[in-house]
Amino acid sequence: MLLSERKNIIIGDQCLFSHTIWFRNADLHLIYDNITNKRINPTQSIYIGDHVWVGQEVAFLKKSFVASGSIIGTKSVVTKLCYSNTINAGNPIKQVKENISWRGECVHNWDLEETNKYNYIPNNDFKYTYNQNEFLSPKAIEEKLDSLNTAQEKLEFVLYNAIYCNKNKNRFAYFKDMPYDIPLPKYENKFKSLKFEEIDETKPQPTHKN
Repeated sequence: MLLSERKNIIIGDQCLFSHTIWFRNADLHLIYDNITNKRINPTQSIYIGDHVWVGQEVAFLKKSFVASGSIIGTKSVVTKLCYSNTINAGNPIKQVKENISWRGECVHNWDLEETNKYNYIPNNDFKYTYNQNEFLSPKAIEEKLDSLNTAQEKLEFVLYNAIYCNKNKNRFAYFKDMPYDIPLPKYENKFKSLKFEEIDETKPQPTHKN
């Protein structure tokens, strides 16, 4: 994982990652337009939604947004937005199938009885829908983060108030042609209600036995 220029990598809940996954949100060196002399390769954040399955040796580059419920195939290079409930693969990445969902059980040691047991699943647990009133737009999150001055403020906003305490299933669900550039839903500042206990490091701490 390589983070640059104070940008972010935000990953949702219940994601499944294989091995040799890497993240890079910058080009490391600067590229300029020769007409305007302006930089054209800004560093940008990476967002991965909830319940995303990532195969081995996948690379996530700047500006990637993988929406909830999707699958990223082995050795893919993610460079853009991947929609919810889709399979995506390749370099550069392309959508290869839509309207799918996945579960995390591992099939390696299954016998025929176990295989038949999972041939049909009568629930919609991992089918996502777009809800404009719940959607956490990465663009809106970035704008909010950029407006905050300290690491403490960003911790309270991102890791607790707006995301950790947000239990909406469809918070990172996104599909083609849905509204994207929208403000964040209203959220409470629950961080202030937390109570922290100072630990005196000069005293021996209790140990927990199983």
